[in-house]
Amino acid sequence: MKAGRIVGIIQAAVRIGPLGVLRRITYRAFCRVHKLDLADATHAQTGITEYDGVAHSASGGVDLAEAYIALGLQGKISSVLDIGSGKGGALIAFHRLGIPRLHGVELSKTIISTCESNLRKLGIVADVKQMHAVQIASFAPFDLIYTFNTMPRHHLRNLLHSIRKGRSGL
Repeated sequence: MKAGRIVGIIQAAVRIGPLGVLRRITYRAFCRVHKLDLADATHAQTGITEYDGVAHSASGGVDLAEAYIALGLQGKISSVLDIGSGKGGALIAFHRLGIPRLHGVELSKTIISTCESNLRKLGIVADVKQMHAVQIASFAPFDLIYTFNTMPRHHLRNLLHSIRKGRSGL
């Protein structure tokens, strides 16, 4: 068996095995101790229509940290833009991964308020703005652009076009 395959099997076993379970239990306890609100939210709770966004679902946590590490990004990223920051779960995960410059955009005033509260409880400094991601003038300052199930396909297409345009300098 090749070394790469063995590493992959070990990583999968850790994720779903006792260590993976322990990481998730520890993260849930961390959220409870700090009284973080990272629960999902409906369209009615966010005030965002189905045309403009999907219902808020939590992201970040152990799964994001594991993906970040599996992609070999440790030490390579110094700034991140979280599109659809929601309640700040991904921003918290990126902070815990050591990324110094955190930025986010979110459409919902209600959700931004919760995000700011969660970040404040942990002493995390992040620049979170209420705006649509396609309004961002330049994506060049960000080493990583992260989004998790935040917008309908028509907005996602426009966003990807804006990112490509900004990156290519056209």
